[in-house]
Amino acid sequence: YSALGVDPRFPGELKSYPLEYDFRNVFNLIGGYKIPFRKPGIKPLKERPLWIRILGKTIGAGADELELSFRYRYVGGKPYSKKSYNWNLRRWYVSADAELNPERLPYYQRFDLMILWHVQIKKVTMTSYVDIQNVFNRDNIWDLQYNADGTIENILQYKVLPVGGVTLEF
Repeated sequence: YSALGVDPRFPGELKSYPLEYDFRNVFNLIGGYKIPFRKPGIKPLKERPLWIRILGKTIGAGADELELSFRYRYVGGKPYSKKSYNWNLRRWYVSADAELNPERLPYYQRFDLMILWHVQIKKVTMTSYVDIQNVFNRDNIWDLQYNADGTIENILQYKVLPVGGVTLEF
């Protein structure tokens, strides 16, 4: 195990188990590209490659600079202990002799895309953006919910989530 806790149920014994947020594998990849449109020393839009001309006249119209970026995240499954349900008490419990956190939830992966428009107006920089999170629209299980009626439900992180905004710097 990469992150270990000592099981408090067995004092004096070195029984270890994976801690709650020991995901084992975490991979993040972040990248981006800035395309200047109106800055001293750059070629006019009409003299630039076709794909930059298309971006400059469509989503980059009116921007001094366009920024395209992405984030990819992969996280191994979160460890957890299987719980049992006592129908008489209507309560969930982990057996006293059960191993702690031997099970793992499915892996988590997410891909986000972001477009930022930068405009300089005198001493003020205005950045507007659109960020589309979880482009894969994947059901990412974040945790489990143990209900009083004896059922278990998956707690999912949001699916596709578009976010937008404006930032002013002065």
